[in-house]
Amino acid sequence: MRSSIVVTFTLALVATLGWTTPARATSILVVGSDGGPSIFDVLAKVDGTGLFTTAGHFSTSTGTPDLATLQAVDAVLVWNNINPQDPAALGDVLADYVDAGGGVVMAAFATHASPTQVTGRFDADDYWAIEPGAQLVSDGSHFIDPVLPGHPLLTGVTTFDGGTTSGRVDGALHPSATLVARWTSPGAEPLLAFRTDIPVVGLNIFPPSGDVASHLWLSTTDGDRLMANALLQAAGDLPNPVPEPGSTALVLAGLAAAGAALRRRRAA
Repeated sequence: MRSSIVVTFTLALVATLGWTTPARATSILVVGSDGGPSIFDVLAKVDGTGLFTTAGHFSTSTGTPDLATLQAVDAVLVWNNINPQDPAALGDVLADYVDAGGGVVMAAFATHASPTQVTGRFDADDYWAIEPGAQLVSDGSHFIDPVLPGHPLLTGVTTFDGGTTSGRVDGALHPSATLVARWTSPGAEPLLAFRTDIPVVGLNIFPPSGDVASHLWLSTTDGDRLMANALLQAAGDLPNPVPEPGSTALVLAGLAAAGAALRRRRAA
């Protein structure tokens, strides 16, 4: 467990000097029900940002991680392309993990209202940041439209091209979620949002890149940093909200973020 002094000082310093990624050891797990090349592509993209000390993967096509496996890391990125072995058990353990202070990033198509959706207690008790919805694909390339351009979740993200399928769902924003970016699609669906009450982030993209299949998001754009930032947010490593630079609120927001992160660590 990290001491409250270290956590508070680090985030207060971040708040004073400006919004940057805190230098803290962060471990993550990519959890996907998908074929081999896809899950390894997502792992390589996230790990390649250099923002994490350890990064691993777990295939839910053949099993469900237990709580101890999840609690060995600070945050998990979850998505599905094929049906997970047990979507209800997966939803139960993810809800338990959040309750214990772990961070979850939920991406497409674990959010697709179909057999690929995560169910169980995560769904029944509505832990979503972006609610499940119908699958939207194959309607042309769409891009990121920042709603909060200065938000730390968009650090290092200058471009994002979803590819010719631009995989996403048409789910609504949860009432306790803050919208950071939407799609430039005709429906302007939420693309990135985070819960303000629990460590859950909604990342409404299909994580595997065009390096796996040419119709997926372009790996020359910043999908890797989007995923990494979402994981940092879920892990409690990004300060929120974003007050006006130079205001007293900077320090206060940093201290508030530090307190929230510490409470999550203690719960673990």
